[in-house]
Parts: sequence; C-alpha cells; structure tokens
Amino acid sequence: MENQVMDFRRDLVTIAYNPLFETLKGPYLEKLPVALTRFSRFLGDGAWIAGEKITFADFLMYDVLDQHRMLEPTCLQNFTNLQDFLTRIEALPPVAAYMKSPHFMKTPINNRMAAWGNCK
Repeated sequence: MENQVMDFRRDLVTIAYNPLFETLKGPYLEKLPVALTRFSRFLGDGAWIAGEKITFADFLMYDVLDQHRMLEPTCLQNFTNLQDFLTRIEALPPVAAYMKSPHFMKTPINNRMAAWGNCK
C-alpha cells in the first residue's frame, strides 16, 4: 500500500511542478475519483490501512489525502470513510497537539519551484 500511496503522491507532484499546472489541473481532477475510489474500497470499514493497527503507511495516506483536499476541497465529499480516516489521524493526541502548536505549518507542501503548493 505504501507504494500505491507514493505513486498517488507522485501523480500530484508531477502536475504541481509543471508550469502548465492550471491546464493540467482539470484533467487531473476529472480522473481523481477513480484513484479515490480504489483507496476507499481498500480501506473499507477499517480504521487503518493495515486493519486495526496504525502503521507508517497511514501517515503517508493522510498526507496525500490532505494535499488533495487542499487542491480541491470537495474531492472527498463522496468518500465518507476517507474523510473519517483523516479525522482519526487528526484526533490522535500527538497529532492534535502538534496541529494546535505554534510550530505547526500546513503549507507550503512543495518547494518554491512548484507551480502549486509552494506558498504559505
């Protein structure tokens, strides 16, 4: 699953660093439900990717889903289990504490060379 998540991230990075980002964004978003459906089906009713035990892959999945949510805030509206997954990660006490701390930085998610996700 780690490799699938990283491939998903690579697809987003590919358009984010492309100078034609605005042109590529529409076609990317049109295909996005296909990928989200696959992840949603894999997660199913489980709490975590590997079942009932959280693993590093869950944090990778959180990161890439959150980035897609930043790209298109409505992209998860048809995927309740993926929304719930994000909520579970954010509710973990260490994550929740970090997100409330002054050290938390949501953006940028990409380097300044990127066409998207490069600003605070």
